[in-house]
Amino acid sequence: MEYRVVLADSAKADAESLYQWVIERAALRGPEWFERLMDCLYSLNHSPRRCPLAPEARGSHREIRSLLYGKPGRLYRIIFEVDEERHTVWILHIRRGARAPLRPDELAKPGG
Repeated sequence: MEYRVVLADSAKADAESLYQWVIERAALRGPEWFERLMDCLYSLNHSPRRCPLAPEARGSHREIRSLLYGKPGRLYRIIFEVDEERHTVWILHIRRGARAPLRPDELAKPGG
């Protein structure tokens, strides 16, 4: 069964910020990078539970999962939650892999 993939406002802001960061450093490659990121996000419409629980799941009482995007040294974590009732994958955040995990109070809520 296919899932609908929805970006929370926080994930949209993360994507925009990361895009700006990338094009400042590699203007010609920025659009291609962003398109591949979006392809990765929307790949979650099939089998989103293939991805492991994220460190953010601990202490949050939520099944927060993560999908890695990029190459070693330039990894990004796509942090998401699956809503089985609505068959929806909520992309909550997109973060550089080197950043510390979010605290439970920093996690976006689905739909927000």
